[in-house]
Amino acid sequence: MSYKSISTMLHASSSTMKPADFAEQEYRRRLELPSTIQTDITLDGSHKVFAVLSSEAIMLISDILRCETNVERAWRQLPGVARNAYIGGLLVEELLSTNQMEGVRSTRQEVTKALQSAGNQSSHTRFSEFAKLYIGISQSESSKLPESLGDIRNIYDQVVDHELDDDDKPDGELFRKGHVGIQDMATGREIHRGLPTEAHIQTALTQMLAFMHADGVLPLLKAIICHYAFEYIHPFYDGNGRTGRFLLALQLRKYLSAPTALSLSPVIAEGKQAYYKAFEDAENPLNCSEVSFFVIQMLQFIQTAQHRLDENLTEKENALDTAQRAATEFSHQHGLDALTNDILSMLIQQHLFHQQVPQLTRALLARYEGVGQARIRTKLGTLLENGLVSTVGKRPIYYQLSHQACELFGLHG
Repeated sequence: MSYKSISTMLHASSSTMKPADFAEQEYRRRLELPSTIQTDITLDGSHKVFAVLSSEAIMLISDILRCETNVERAWRQLPGVARNAYIGGLLVEELLSTNQMEGVRSTRQEVTKALQSAGNQSSHTRFSEFAKLYIGISQSESSKLPESLGDIRNIYDQVVDHELDDDDKPDGELFRKGHVGIQDMATGREIHRGLPTEAHIQTALTQMLAFMHADGVLPLLKAIICHYAFEYIHPFYDGNGRTGRFLLALQLRKYLSAPTALSLSPVIAEGKQAYYKAFEDAENPLNCSEVSFFVIQMLQFIQTAQHRLDENLTEKENALDTAQRAATEFSHQHGLDALTNDILSMLIQQHLFHQQVPQLTRALLARYEGVGQARIRTKLGTLLENGLVSTVGKRPIYYQLSHQACELFGLHG
């Protein structure tokens, strides 16, 4: 018999108990189950958020761990330019998707520009502060989790930097002090109401932070439960979704690879109706703050993201091997030296793993190779003369494979 929510059990039951009494009795019983993950997070005023680790959840976690091994293996085997290029592509899609879910208009060009300027202290563009947060996740699994309410506010300020109307800015000590509700865009019906006062918000976020840093709970499950809590609390007037998904990615990075942690928002955006339905079911008062099925839905999203990654990385790995063999053979036939062949290899990696955005400059190529820019300039000159390389932009100039080179090395596009 499959595990069911309290509300589903109630509707199928012939019990003569009042619905609230039936739900409360079942809530108490479930809290005592050996497979129950308890928290001290209280959102509805009377029930602690909890999840029961059902057989379905265990199977999903098992599959995620298995698939993560494949993703990690493929990721470790990629050369540095390929990894950086692929992460760049994932970051673009992640930021676009999380903005899209909140109705924030952004273009691929804007997001790409933000990512390029994020590392430049003297440069600021739209979304560049938001981009810096995600770049931090991509570069290290040791990115610091928030420890205080002030840390949460600081993250929020970066997420919504220069994006808020005056009416949407926090008006409390750190968070909002007024009402906020979420409406169904189709019907105008309010489908969720955030916690009513800043005092309630601060109390619940403090409980969430304590659980986030608690020992003895699988980090994967902690991340999902904290995500539910943050979105339920809704501590700000605007930007809660983007902030909550960033915090989710930040926590997932403690347990999963950078590619997996940075692949979730596009999958959630595609399945947003299921995402919102999982929230709505968990918020049903008769379910007494049980998030078991929300956990399952989020595990399914992670599983989907991983399977896509696994397939995509394998495909690109095979294409890279084929193209690099063709480039090496070409270099031998035309007497190109090792450094020139290395440059071709890096341009192939960039093309295969993030061809939409040329990122390789003379300075970056020199850094990868550990040689001076003058030598790189000479080798690029040879490749330009032979029609294998084309340039994009000025100050800096970016280098990419030409159409001729793509055809020679078996690449398309």
